[in-house]
Amino acid sequence: MNLIPPAPFVQGSLTSLEAALAIAQSLGRMEGQVLSYIAARGDYGATDAEIIEALGSQSYRPRRIRLVQLGLVRDSGETRKTPSGRNAVVWVVA
Repeated sequence: MNLIPPAPFVQGSLTSLEAALAIAQSLGRMEGQVLSYIAARGDYGATDAEIIEALGSQSYRPRRIRLVQLGLVRDSGETRKTPSGRNAVVWVVA
């Protein structure tokens, strides 16, 4: 049987695949939380680090990636420094 998880995962990583399957039930909720958070920030948008800090889980980054794939979120063309001092893309609602 060929199982295709409904969440992004790292090819060849069993633990990543297991994690994708484990969160399958909450994908809609998690994607909604990410979209709502980014939308609430308006033109200021949010970096991945800000999303993770606000929503409390690394699991939200793949949800943001999915929202980009769906055309609901886009790169604003701006960057902001992360807590580690690196530049990060600022995401806004498309």
